[in-house]
Amino acid sequence: DDIDLWASNSYSTIDGIFIDEVTNRWPNKKFDSIQAAVSFYPNIVDYVLDNKMYNRAVLNPGSFYHEAITEKYHGDTRVITIIYESTQDLYQPQETTGQTCADLLWCKPSLGCTPPEPLFSQGIWCRMVRSYDAIEPVKKLMDDGDILAEQTAVLIHGALDDEYLTKEAVRLARENNAAWIWITTDTLPNPWDEYPTERVLNSLVDAVVTSSTNTMCHKATTKTKSLFQVDSFP
Repeated sequence: DDIDLWASNSYSTIDGIFIDEVTNRWPNKKFDSIQAAVSFYPNIVDYVLDNKMYNRAVLNPGSFYHEAITEKYHGDTRVITIIYESTQDLYQPQETTGQTCADLLWCKPSLGCTPPEPLFSQGIWCRMVRSYDAIEPVKKLMDDGDILAEQTAVLIHGALDDEYLTKEAVRLARENNAAWIWITTDTLPNPWDEYPTERVLNSLVDAVVTSSTNTMCHKATTKTKSLFQVDSFP
C-alpha cells in the first residue's frame, strides 16, 4: 500500500523507493532470519522496479547485509544497498577521536579475544573482525565487482565541519567500492532532517566531482536529502 501511494499521480516526480529497516547480516532470531529476508525483500524490489516501473530501489540495512538478499540484482545499478549508516567517528576514528580501528573492535586482547590479522583500516570495514563477523562473502563480491560500486552507498552523520575529513571520507568510500555517499553534520536523534554545513556540502561535491577525470556528479533524493554518486573509477 505504501509503494502504491507513492506511485500515485500525486507523487509523479519520484523515480525510486527507499526501503528502510532491511535485515542486516546478523538478524534477530526472535523475529527474523536470512531465509525470511531472502524471500521477502526481492519481492518488494521486483514490485518497485517491474510493477511500478520505478528506476531505482534503495535497500537500507544500514550495515553489512547477506549477499543472498540482493543476489539476483548483482550488476543491476537500479538496486542500491546502504552498507554503512553511522557516525563519522566510527568511519574515520583516527582523525576524529585519535582512536584506531583496533580500539573499536568488540574482539580485542583486553577482552580475551584476539582478532585475526590483518585488521581492517578506516572506512566501511573499520569495526569488523575478520572471520568472526562473517562479512567476507559480501566484501569479496564488492571487491571483485560482482556487486558494482554503483550499487553500494555510505551514509555518514555527525560529521565534523572539516574539509579534509569530508574529502577523505569520499576517498575511503571509493577505496571500499562504494560509489554513493552522503555526509552530514546533522546528528541523532534524526540526522537526516537538516542539510550539512556549507563547508561540508561544498567539500563533498568537490571531492565527488574531482575524484576522477571521468567522474560525473549525480544527485538522488532520498530520506537523507541527497546522495552523491561517483560514476567511474580510474
